Amino acid sequence: MRDGLDKVALLCPGQGSQHVGMGQALAAAFPTARRAFEEASEALGYDVARLCAEGPAEALDQTERSQPALLTCSVASWRVLSEELGLSPAAGAGHSLGELSALACAGVLSLSEAAPLVAARGRAMQQAAPPGSGRMAAVFGLPVDQVEAACAASSRPGEPACVATNNSAEQTVISGAAAAVERAGQELTRRGGVVHPLKISIPAHSPLMAPAARALEEALDRVTVREAAWPVLANATNEPCREPAAIRSSLIQQLTRPVRWRQAMETLVQSGVQWVLEAGPRTVLRDLFKLEHPRVVAFSAGDPEGVKAVQAFLRARVSAGGEPQRVRFLARCLAIAAATRNTSTDPQRYALTVVEPHRKLREIRRVAGESGTADDAALREAAELLRRILRGKGVPEPERRASLDALRTETCTQALLPDLEP
Repeated sequence: MRDGLDKVALLCPGQGSQHVGMGQALAAAFPTARRAFEEASEALGYDVARLCAEGPAEALDQTERSQPALLTCSVASWRVLSEELGLSPAAGAGHSLGELSALACAGVLSLSEAAPLVAARGRAMQQAAPPGSGRMAAVFGLPVDQVEAACAASSRPGEPACVATNNSAEQTVISGAAAAVERAGQELTRRGGVVHPLKISIPAHSPLMAPAARALEEALDRVTVREAAWPVLANATNEPCREPAAIRSSLIQQLTRPVRWRQAMETLVQSGVQWVLEAGPRTVLRDLFKLEHPRVVAFSAGDPEGVKAVQAFLRARVSAGGEPQRVRFLARCLAIAAATRNTSTDPQRYALTVVEPHRKLREIRRVAGESGTADDAALREAAELLRRILRGKGVPEPERRASLDALRTETCTQALLPDLEP
């Protein structure tokens, strides 16, 4: 079946995904990636490849440097996927800074134009709020409407707190004045949420970024914004943008408004996207997609191994050997889940990571039993549920990997589950 081959979305990560060593293996393996680093270095006046490869972390973590470095890694990754594998996405999306990366991949700006623009964006964000005046925190376990209510109750004149990103059903990030974010965090903890302060002093995606938005608007006036080769979802509105005027407006709004990432994932799925590619370092966006939409195949292609995995997936889908044993696969998932010994001692965690996934797995098996078959999406969801159950029960990583590999081999489902990890 080729149902997923023509409907792929490109995802680009935001600040926080940077790490020393990123992009190094990709540039060593592919001349296309090396040229991207050279192009960015020439535009910025310093060696981007060396910064990414050697750091130090303190330099790479500076917003003015980390943002163009991440942009370069995303563009390099995309160029490899495009030139080596001939891929062309149906849509794109990026998280915060990643929106600019996605637009650069779509041809809105060349890398030599985008890199200085992103560096200027980073400088403007650093200068918009004095050090220590802003704060960000991740909130887990509460719905976004409760987070919004706590932020509204904690805000004061000149001291805003607001939702900065809505990443998933279980994760929201808040931003704003340090005192207001502290008050909001205390209220959210009282409501049963788990609040983790982030090591970011810039109150991104809050009203405090208004000076940065004005500076970015001026910087955009100095570059030519072109029509996108494919639609890119705007963080601020979740609308697909291709026209230059809409793109400019979106990038300016984005600095002071929340990133609607959960809605963006839903929009991509509703549009018919059946697999996604994260172009850039780490696997943050891939993992969020797999958590929210386990029926969608998700890859990260920021290194040669990721590119090889995509290539193997494309080949396997075209010429898969052996008919997948779909109903047997679901039965085996249930058997493995039931037979695996539990070592978890946390009842709440067990309920979330074992009991609820097991219930969903039984339902998928029931539906398949009534119809006599299961589609690719059902198999992917079942595999993801089993993976969560094994982790929830505290099964060691080597044992999880062995179980999942054996399951795919026994049921001829390797080609359908290329992104299944332990």
